[in-house]
Amino acid sequence: MKLIVMKNRFETCEVTLTPLSPIHISAGNPDYGWGAVWLPLQEKIFILDSERFSQKLVESNLFEKYIEEVEKWIKLSDSEKEKQLNPCFKFLQENSLQLFPNTDINKFLQDLSASEFNAPNGNRFIRNADGHAYIPGSSIKGAIRTAVIYAMLEEYKGQMKKDYLNDTYLKSFFDGMSPIPKNTGAGFDARKRMDEELLKSVFEDFELTEKDDSENIITFNRAKLGNGSITNLMRAILVSDSTPIPHIQKNLLDEEIKIVMLENPDLNGDRCLNRQALPYATNNNKKQCFEPNQQPFITFKITIDKEILRSFDSRLNAFPVVFKEIKDIEKIINAFYKKVYEVEQEYYLDQLALPGEYNSNEERMIENVLDFYDKNTASYPKLLTNINIGLGSGMLYKTLFVAIKEEYRIKIRNLQMTKRQIDNQRRGYNGRGNPIDWINKIAPNSRHLVFKNGIATRPLGWANLKFGSITYEDSVL
Repeated sequence: MKLIVMKNRFETCEVTLTPLSPIHISAGNPDYGWGAVWLPLQEKIFILDSERFSQKLVESNLFEKYIEEVEKWIKLSDSEKEKQLNPCFKFLQENSLQLFPNTDINKFLQDLSASEFNAPNGNRFIRNADGHAYIPGSSIKGAIRTAVIYAMLEEYKGQMKKDYLNDTYLKSFFDGMSPIPKNTGAGFDARKRMDEELLKSVFEDFELTEKDDSENIITFNRAKLGNGSITNLMRAILVSDSTPIPHIQKNLLDEEIKIVMLENPDLNGDRCLNRQALPYATNNNKKQCFEPNQQPFITFKITIDKEILRSFDSRLNAFPVVFKEIKDIEKIINAFYKKVYEVEQEYYLDQLALPGEYNSNEERMIENVLDFYDKNTASYPKLLTNINIGLGSGMLYKTLFVAIKEEYRIKIRNLQMTKRQIDNQRRGYNGRGNPIDWINKIAPNSRHLVFKNGIATRPLGWANLKFGSITYEDSVL
């Protein structure tokens, strides 16, 4: 095979990111299963020594009970496990009188652990090894990937006159499915399966090709079934971590983050669905946010590897490659998030309280949020590109909300509620106080907002991207 060194293989652009609304990217909590215990207040995680811990359980006549709890947890779905994080910690708390009646849990864990390390709460902004807050390249690339999927689906629809997502995949997915789920994790599982399907169909079904000495096209590195990352088109796009967020006091602030939900009379059900501000988390709804302040901008780099891009042969793939250079990426981001911005604005304007048509408290509830959209919509022509990253995206982005027909958006949303919740949603009210059946009207029915003194002020996650000059290199470090 020929060894060809491609000139100007890497096209790179430095991009400036300036927040338009508070951005939160969680430092993340450890993936606590059994045998690992996270103490939220101390922000530490302990890895238990299995032999010493087992002996302690035997001495306390809790070994069989512990094994039973582990077996129950293993059988849970992924979504159910996410709702029951830190199960070992919960077990220890519930059986503290038998396990450590004369000491505290911190001392008990120190005596039985093989190791311990720092594990910050999820409300803290993600930090690098030097302790500086930054935005990971993976977060930015994830937002870009969603936009690229949307662009490729739209291009496919235009060329083939078929709507792959709605008429092929989702129609098949929901055919014959019961409208009432067996558990509230069904919606999460539906979104996860859809994301996997889009990655496989849109990004991964490509052949990597090269020419041999006789200029014949040959195929190599074909992915094995279930291991499509080898042929994932997004390998051609590289995104660096951002520069650290500048050390100015007002750039990182703790904000009160709550969820606004559509009005519903179910105040005593298994999940409160009344339209009000609900705490984001039971333990703490404060989130450290990157704020639009004095010197809020940071930079990162986007690179296209044109050798990898050239190696993808899409002749056998239904989905066209929609980018060849960074200018294409810029247009794709702008088109997708402009659409998302408009849909989100419409949600607040049409579905929550309209100023002047409800009582004064409801006017104040949403007035500042609408002002945010009005202000930034007016300046849209002056902005090169907008993007949304971090906390607050929810169903709106994770399921390509703007590409899905309303009937499927509603079905995915409803799969996350019990029958009682669905029945109560049928007796809801809109922002004008009129009775309405939310089940057949809108999805999603909740959004994250920043609050101050009990009043919603801003949405989350919006930033402006300003693309700089383009450079070309034969290689990158």
